[in-house]
Amino acid sequence: MPQDHFVPQFYLRNFSIQSNSKTHQIEVFDKKLGSFLSNKTNINNIAKFKDYYEYEHSIMDFELFGDIDEAFIKDIDSRSAPIWNKLSKVSSLTNLESDEKKLIADFLALQMVRVPVSQTKAQIIHTIANCRVSQRCG
Repeated sequence: MPQDHFVPQFYLRNFSIQSNSKTHQIEVFDKKLGSFLSNKTNINNIAKFKDYYEYEHSIMDFELFGDIDEAFIKDIDSRSAPIWNKLSKVSSLTNLESDEKKLIADFLALQMVRVPVSQTKAQIIHTIANCRVSQRCG
């Protein structure tokens, strides 16, 4: 029953305040309330769901996204983390090698489909497409 982050912690650290040697906190905007939460939140506690990448329980629709599985996600995350760290220090893409730029692009493309709102939109599109193809729209 792991808590899977759909926004990697290494990425969130770039926007955090380090409160001690191990704890990184970030300000969180509550979209429902339309305001920031009064207290900063530990990055371990945000942008995650229980078993998000487990096929049986997942909001991730693996039928739609095929090869995007947890191993693939972890591979992209682990290879791009040092590049994001480098980029946070130099703050310019011109200082990156072409293979590093490609990996950043891969990471950003993955982020676009791995967040819950994209999953929900993909499921709606999939439902509409199935309905139209099968001619059984309600």
